[in-house]
Amino acid sequence: MHDDFFRVTGPDQPESPLLPPAPPEWEWSGDLWASRRGDWIALYRPLNLAAVYLRRGGVRESLPPDLAARLREEKILLPRGAGTDQADHQALAAAARRGTFRFICLLPTTDCALSCRYCHQRTGRGEARTMTREEIVAGLETCARLCTDTTKPLDLLVYGGEPLLAFPLVEEVLRRARPRTFFRQDEVRFCFTTSGLGMTEYQAEVLARHDVFVILSLDGLPPVNDAVRRAPGEGAFAASERAWNLLTARGCRVGLSVTMGRHNVDDFARQVECLVDRFHPHDIGLNAFLHRRGDQPNPYQLSTEQAFPALIEGWEVTRRYGVYAEQPFRRLRPFVFRNPLLKDCSSPGERLVLAPGGVMGFCDSCYPDRRWFYPREAFPAPDHPDHRLWAGLSSPEMPHCRLCPAMTVCGGACRYDAYKASGRLDGVDPDRCRFEREFLNWMIWRLFDQRDGESRPWFAPGEGDRQALIDNVSLSSRNQPFTAGSYWQGKLP
Repeated sequence: MHDDFFRVTGPDQPESPLLPPAPPEWEWSGDLWASRRGDWIALYRPLNLAAVYLRRGGVRESLPPDLAARLREEKILLPRGAGTDQADHQALAAAARRGTFRFICLLPTTDCALSCRYCHQRTGRGEARTMTREEIVAGLETCARLCTDTTKPLDLLVYGGEPLLAFPLVEEVLRRARPRTFFRQDEVRFCFTTSGLGMTEYQAEVLARHDVFVILSLDGLPPVNDAVRRAPGEGAFAASERAWNLLTARGCRVGLSVTMGRHNVDDFARQVECLVDRFHPHDIGLNAFLHRRGDQPNPYQLSTEQAFPALIEGWEVTRRYGVYAEQPFRRLRPFVFRNPLLKDCSSPGERLVLAPGGVMGFCDSCYPDRRWFYPREAFPAPDHPDHRLWAGLSSPEMPHCRLCPAMTVCGGACRYDAYKASGRLDGVDPDRCRFEREFLNWMIWRLFDQRDGESRPWFAPGEGDRQALIDNVSLSSRNQPFTAGSYWQGKLP
């Protein structure tokens, strides 16, 4: 495995000998990258996720007319001096800035009965905090005032800690946060993340009645899962399976969240297949990244060399079963449908987090550090420097991301991880960047493998070639817990 991307055009960069001369009145895009495999070179333009493949030595002195026409169509060849690259980049950055709040993350309690070895939010004895009913009501009222976009669904995630330990507060949220009454949106999508430990029939009935998408956390079969997700008394796997049975018996949509780490990487694909075959989830999360513990890397975090092959093997399993895999599809969807991903996470100006103590923030992962959280009545207005800082954390705007080929499939990845690694919200986590570039490179050559034995010295994939990457996986929103992703929906000039 290796990251062999290189930039073939750019500011103050001489024209690459890999490229034949551009036709008169045309020029190569100034944001053009290449990747090599065997006798072929992939040309890739991140701004519109265009990919065209050339056989090395197959196109020498001049471009064949049909190839030149396709390169112009893909905006790899541009009208000379028209400033198309700059205009496209500015359009993406402007679209990212227009993002509005449409994701609410609510942390009713930081208390949790599990003691997961890799958790970055672990609290000591007596340190757990729980919201009051008054904080819930006032916080939701503030969110209703700030969530003004009525053109898209509103996502509301109840998280933790373990929210089952504060279930009366969860019921208050479900009773109050209704569409077209409390919130102005036509649809409010509820999601609930839990270990399932101690779930009762009554709790399962409440969640099913309100059509809550429940995500259960499991990292594998009992020997693997229970070694790191430690529960008092019975094993964590048995508790999750009992909760699964309670929920599905009542018609609840249920997904799984699988964290990859050194505890399950050696057998990851088999563990994923056993879980999918046993539970038949609506959705599955395959998470290859663990937040740091304090200022140190998480002891369970894998290197890119370990994590990436295992993730792809796990994804291949979910694809065969037709199950939507959350994290891999965050990269596949923009690439397949050519909708640039501008923000991987909604925290940059599109998420509101309610937490114990009557505080609000932009990013739930920042709550244990008490960074960028504010008294509810003092939450930063759009003209406040903190608000502008978070709203500007899109991949077209951040200095490192805008110079990366993965800019529009990565969306900047996790800003909390970047902050912990670099000390800056607009910084980078080098390990994460390597992973994202590797994922893009894999998609580019997986797409190339869709070609049907063409003899031409070039290949320009069509819409059907790209969609073949998805195979039989359903993209129905009913099978997905969230809708809030900053995908570009407009048309570049």
